[in-house]
Amino acid sequence: MHSIHFVHVRSIQGFCSSHGEPPLPGTRRGQSTKTRASMGEDPAPGWHSTGVFHLLLLAAAKVAADGLVKLSTSDLEVAPCHHRVTLHCNISAAAPVLVETLDWLRANTGTPLCEVNNLEHLTEAPGVHCVYSQGQQLMLTFRHIRAADQGQYICKLRSNRGIKEASATVKLKECYRSVHHRSSSSATACSFSGVYPEGEVHFFDGDRNLTRDLLHHSVEPNRDGTFNVSGSIPAGGATGGHQCSLWMRTSGSYVAKHQVPVSSLSRSVPGSGTTTVEPVEVSLVLLLIGLLMV
Repeated sequence: MHSIHFVHVRSIQGFCSSHGEPPLPGTRRGQSTKTRASMGEDPAPGWHSTGVFHLLLLAAAKVAADGLVKLSTSDLEVAPCHHRVTLHCNISAAAPVLVETLDWLRANTGTPLCEVNNLEHLTEAPGVHCVYSQGQQLMLTFRHIRAADQGQYICKLRSNRGIKEASATVKLKECYRSVHHRSSSSATACSFSGVYPEGEVHFFDGDRNLTRDLLHHSVEPNRDGTFNVSGSIPAGGATGGHQCSLWMRTSGSYVAKHQVPVSSLSRSVPGSGTTTVEPVEVSLVLLLIGLLMV
């Protein structure tokens, strides 16, 4: 019995030494992985293809999960200056989204204007108003849009689905806030306030352009990015009064025409913004003087 057992063990050892280790998948018996590698062949091609498949599967799953969440904004908002403008950032998702942060930012500086944290606490910057609808929408409102507010804004979402961004651009139309005129025995003057972009004051008598007779013309910048533009011409020569117009350099067109009555001393009228009207007519002044003398 002992001799038989001894022979059996030696037989197994001999088999292993003569035949080598069990072959790997894709390897012929008697050909080692080292031999396959030396021949430029992949020692285990099946193992690598399975690994690549798993990586592709994981990547596809991530892309599909990210695609479940989308942000949408209006690409371009063109608005009159001094008016109310609202930007909307909408969240659409196939499943509930766990919002970590949701912000409206100025693109050029990264300054946050509206901020929502993971506790759904909303913070807004001075001069704007923000409204948040849970997991659905964040609105940024400029109460009185200014020239300085022009530019690109980014809505940025951080959630359990990753990071998403969408952008919106704000541009202003040509506009002005108000026009004021003054008349004296020597000159007639007009000034436009809150002008955007920079413009010029031109004077007319009917269809006749009197701008070449200007006594002065000035442009003063305001802190909000608009301009105050004024000009004056010698008095007289216009039987029906002068007309002052605001000419815009960018478009080469007139955005405002204002008639200056002959009897008018001073008057302010609204433009594309909001202001008060304060007329002072010569006839009204004479009437008040007459009443006081009675």
